[in-house]
Amino acid sequence: MTDLSVQRTDMRMGSLLALGLLYIAFRLGSAAARLATNPYWAGCLAAPNNPAWRLPQMISDDMASRINAQINRELFSAYFYLGLSAQAESSNLKGTAAWFMAKHGEEMTHALKMYRYLLDQDAIVALDPVEAPPAKTAGITDMFERTLSHERAVTQAINDLVDHAAQEKDHATHIFLQWFVTEQIEEEATVNDILGRLRLFGDQGQGLLMIDNELAGAAKRVAAAAPATEV
Repeated sequence: MTDLSVQRTDMRMGSLLALGLLYIAFRLGSAAARLATNPYWAGCLAAPNNPAWRLPQMISDDMASRINAQINRELFSAYFYLGLSAQAESSNLKGTAAWFMAKHGEEMTHALKMYRYLLDQDAIVALDPVEAPPAKTAGITDMFERTLSHERAVTQAINDLVDHAAQEKDHATHIFLQWFVTEQIEEEATVNDILGRLRLFGDQGQGLLMIDNELAGAAKRVAAAAPATEV
């Protein structure tokens, strides 16, 4: 190929490239013009932080409100167990205090799971004040009786959420909540077992010391098994 032919080829390639760039610029300009005349996107560009211009969330407002209420319950649960841990620590029940502190961590994890789910569903997270935990208990048996009653109330609240998700045909939320259903079965069974041992071996003397040591070991297992929660 002669030098002249090479020059002509380069000129043709340059012309084609210039035409390609002009075409892309034209298409981008047309797209920008369409966005500017679309009321939704015009609003987003004018006020990007205005909630009115958010894309529609993937779950209903009612479902999001109910999950927000459950987040509050989970945070209360964490507060509830933190209070029991402090009471156990004051009574020199180190193992029991560690067990309730591990439960505090679990409940925070539950709340953050729901928090993340709402964000992933483009729903609003609305945090309300958390109620104060109940007053001082009458001893370790009373602590676990209150714990069982509390967990049963949480189970009912989770079941109500599952029923509502099924009623709305919200399959994503229904599947998401199954983890909590299974968790509550385990929670109640664990507390029932502890109460059974307290009633069998007693909540004083050697029996109490043995159970406190067992709870210390259980707390370590709970902490070791705790998953890392991404927020």
